[in-house]
Amino acid sequence: DVDVDGNLIPNTDSADDLGVSGTAWRKLYVDAIEMGGDINIEGDIDMATAKKIFWVADDQFINGVDGTITIDGDDNVAILADAVASITAPSLNLAASTSASITSPSISFGNDEVIFNGSF
Repeated sequence: DVDVDGNLIPNTDSADDLGVSGTAWRKLYVDAIEMGGDINIEGDIDMATAKKIFWVADDQFINGVDGTITIDGDDNVAILADAVASITAPSLNLAASTSASITSPSISFGNDEVIFNGSF
């Protein structure tokens, strides 16, 4: 074991790695991570507590709590896909306080039944 009392600082900015391919650190325990640049993840992201993933502002986030995933973009949320975007659920509720729109050349529903405001 190595016990460091102080900062561990590389000689040159953005020039050195911690670990190498094939000889990686197993776990990293930190209080906070601040960085500038890309994050490349080759495995799953496991959120151990009910936390949010924020983007640029506090009103843009993904939150997963008690089996519910919330995507909040404050004024605008867009789901974009190059080929297919799928939502699979026994029940799906889409709600908007003022208006909602779906733009597509075709929309298909598995049971061929669409209900708007209680009417077919």
